[in-house]
Amino acid sequence: MLRSARGQPYVSQDGDSILGKYNATTDVAINADFLIMGLDGPTALVLSGNNLFVANYGSGTVGEYNATTGAAINVNFISGLGYPSTLAVALPHLW
Repeated sequence: MLRSARGQPYVSQDGDSILGKYNATTDVAINADFLIMGLDGPTALVLSGNNLFVANYGSGTVGEYNATTGAAINVNFISGLGYPSTLAVALPHLW
């Protein structure tokens, strides 16, 4: 994982369609309204490297964003879903 996103808790807020960033040590909000434009009911998050994947329940999509800046990489990384609510990342075998 890149240092810029290491240990960075993110919280999705479905009703407000926003994300929050929190300090992993103190649990204090770094940015309770971390701005990612165009979210529609964010329900699940996955961090892979410095890419943040966000499931958007309302639009049936998974968007890909820069985890440090919130800039969109691909807002329709996966589309045509029926109300996505969970994401997971498969890690490579380590043996």
